[in-house]
Amino acid sequence: MALDGSAAIAGQTRPTPARRVPADAWLAAALVMLALLISAVGTLRAPSLSAFDEATHIDYVWKLAHGRVPFGGDVLAPEVLQEWSCRSQDNIADQLPPCGSDAPASAYPAAGQNYNAFHPPLYYATAAVGVRAVGALAGDVSFVTVARLTGGVWLALALVGLYLVLRSWRVSPLVAVSGAAALGAVPSVAHAASTVTNDAPAALCGVLALAVLTRAVRHDGAGWLVPGVVALLVASTKVINSLGFVAVALVLLALAVGRARAGRRRAALRLTTTSLSILVATAVLYFLWDTVQDGRRLAGWKSPIAGYHTAPVEGLPVEEWLPTLLSAVGLAHDYWLQASVASFIVPVVARALTVLFTAAPFASLALFERGDGRRVVGWAALAGAVAAPAVVQLNAYVGSGTYFVHVTSRYALSLVPLTVVALALVADARRWRVASAAVGLGAAALVVLSFAGAL
Repeated sequence: MALDGSAAIAGQTRPTPARRVPADAWLAAALVMLALLISAVGTLRAPSLSAFDEATHIDYVWKLAHGRVPFGGDVLAPEVLQEWSCRSQDNIADQLPPCGSDAPASAYPAAGQNYNAFHPPLYYATAAVGVRAVGALAGDVSFVTVARLTGGVWLALALVGLYLVLRSWRVSPLVAVSGAAALGAVPSVAHAASTVTNDAPAALCGVLALAVLTRAVRHDGAGWLVPGVVALLVASTKVINSLGFVAVALVLLALAVGRARAGRRRAALRLTTTSLSILVATAVLYFLWDTVQDGRRLAGWKSPIAGYHTAPVEGLPVEEWLPTLLSAVGLAHDYWLQASVASFIVPVVARALTVLFTAAPFASLALFERGDGRRVVGWAALAGAVAAPAVVQLNAYVGSGTYFVHVTSRYALSLVPLTVVALALVADARRWRVASAAVGLGAAALVVLSFAGAL
């Protein structure tokens, strides 16, 4: 027994002090709530389908949930056609048969075919599991609504992951949470989180690329197994979601050359191994799944939207490619929203973020000195913005001898986290914490208000 009067008296014990919840945990929880709110409000207030081929993505989820994988030439399931008619689609409402008409698939746009069956299945499988699980627990719930809400989970993981990556760079909590909120405020990211699309995992894919880059920069490599497996999973959601990893791989190869010239051969080898594991895993998934689906498509089938976004190349594709090579710079300017969640403020937010995102890589390169790991993030963001249109155009040229007249920045959504972190690192180094909060948290609040109809 203690003799200083601190012992228990009359059988009572001193109460144990309550353990304080770290601020990082509270801020991460707030980001989860923000992501789920964006997804829920966008899902419920915009029942009409997205112009970004949502009907085909819904069909993919529906068929996986019922035990089969769609193929090239497959027609949309009758249940999906009914959802399409009854929910409508803002940009082609006059081309859809009326709700409840039992019109054949051929009466729908693109002959009611699923021309997106070539995509890898990981995103659709996760949505299908969610649909089946919620259906078993809640009974009669719209499968489209449930599939859309899974986008909120992808976004929540992306926002929390981005926050943790920024904190690992010792960025202040305010700048870190503001950067994560800015990611959710990008209109194309928010739209993907509230519709059925394999763009939904893109933000998380970019965050995973950032995590690999962060570890590689700090330790001269991140091994080959974990980066390779993660890159394979990322490509399994949608091959173009690998652009963030491709940008990271290119930067790591450049760093390896620098290490080799400096005589640090072991460091150069570790960086090269990490880079090659990413590139090889991505290529393996691409060619493997492409081979599988090529063998399943209907003989002689051609996509009903072939030539809708592309044009044939005449000679060398120099004149065709050059006008599109900077189309991924800015990242936030190219988006589409249903009329029920759009407002006058969304273009303002998109343009402001576009200006900041365009400047972010250059500000990073100007502020941080050579050898500073933070500078590498700026290089990765810049490399990705330049590489993205080239990768898209090269794939179209090799596959069909065509080119994209306009390369939408939506293809480069996985590059947004790289750009946001480059911007946040600059803001934190300059101690622009209040400005960061005004931009990131303010933009997120305005997008939520627009989605909710308050604006």
